[in-house]
Amino acid sequence: MKAGYFSKALKPSDPIKKKLEEIGWNTGNLVFINAIRRIFDCDRISIHDDVKRLAQYRTFITNDLIWLREGDRPWDELRAQLRVAGDCPLVPLSVGLQAPEFRSDFTIPPDMVNFLKAVAERVPLPTRGTYTAEILERHGIKNVKVLGCPSLYQLPLYSGALTGLARNHDGHVSAIANMSSVGAEMSDKERDLLMYFPGRFTGFIDQTMDLEWKLSEDLAPVKAFLKQASHTFFDLESWVSHCAGYNFSMGARFHGNVVPLLKGVRSLFITVDSRTAEMVRFLKLPHIDIADFDIDKDIRHYYEISSYEGFISNYGNMMNDFVNYAAENDIPLSSDFEEAVKDLLPASHEATA
Repeated sequence: MKAGYFSKALKPSDPIKKKLEEIGWNTGNLVFINAIRRIFDCDRISIHDDVKRLAQYRTFITNDLIWLREGDRPWDELRAQLRVAGDCPLVPLSVGLQAPEFRSDFTIPPDMVNFLKAVAERVPLPTRGTYTAEILERHGIKNVKVLGCPSLYQLPLYSGALTGLARNHDGHVSAIANMSSVGAEMSDKERDLLMYFPGRFTGFIDQTMDLEWKLSEDLAPVKAFLKQASHTFFDLESWVSHCAGYNFSMGARFHGNVVPLLKGVRSLFITVDSRTAEMVRFLKLPHIDIADFDIDKDIRHYYEISSYEGFISNYGNMMNDFVNYAAENDIPLSSDFEEAVKDLLPASHEATA
């Protein structure tokens, strides 16, 4: 039986502003949404769908808790999803706290704690990293499971991606960049990173379409670079195909660096907050903190430190945990995904699947 996935659909004919609004003002969410739809045997549903239609599902999926900010309380959409699920599990793939740094005193309001406990009564809460799991447990939410980000588990659906990540390119580094949101008070390191892009990178992925107008006039070279090199995508396959024209990606956007991986293109993740940091640490992805970025290092240096040995060696174990979690909690996998991952899983799993 299929799962029901609370997710919105983009219409190609919609204006750009409406598309951005539908996906949460960040095209990186497309990567996540695509992963869930391709990994699991699921139908896109809405809380407004006919009751008879919703009654056919015994498992429900949501991605509405991937950005849990301090002080957030359960909003109407979340409460409605839990009501629709009823006695069935509502699986929040995957819970992730949004905090600038790892703080042990991250506060979750009592009504949100109670909401998460209600969800955890039916299914272990999957988290994107250990920090989120620790904070949830500190608030009395004990039924948790660290799974990482589903976006990375769709890699086997892209032929040759893992092989490509293991390959080292000795020649010219053809690079594409990305950048996280910047505030009014830009740090020196953020400024250095932006100034590093012109002349070294030939492409830029703009996920929010708001960076250029936030830049001051003293960053004119960066503005000129963005005008010439920026690309924004509202469908994942076009985005993936575009990344095939490069052999390296670097920047502070998590999904901006995930998409090149789907084409076997190495990425260096630059961490700027706890959310990104906990994911790259758990997934063993190559990364540096933005505080350690050195504008005087050449691009070959950053390519060379982007080793995928740790990620690849651990990928089978992570995939096994992910697939087991789905099996244990009645989340059906798609036939394409099952076929793609069968060679990554231990023989014992295949024998019991």
